[in-house]
Amino acid sequence: MRNKKRILLTDAGRELEINTTDRLRGAEIRAYGKLSAEELNSYLEMTRKLTAALREETEKL
Repeated sequence: MRNKKRILLTDAGRELEINTTDRLRGAEIRAYGKLSAEELNSYLEMTRKLTAALREETEKL
């Protein structure tokens, strides 16, 4: 990558990053927990199809 940047966090920034990602991860887990097994399987299948289609399209670029 030509525009590669390196970001260094202060101790306070690192703590904020950890707390924020932990909270978001927890919210994501709780949201998935609200789906039935059938809904989750349907979502995962659609996500696999979308990922494959995006991969196919980006390979054309």
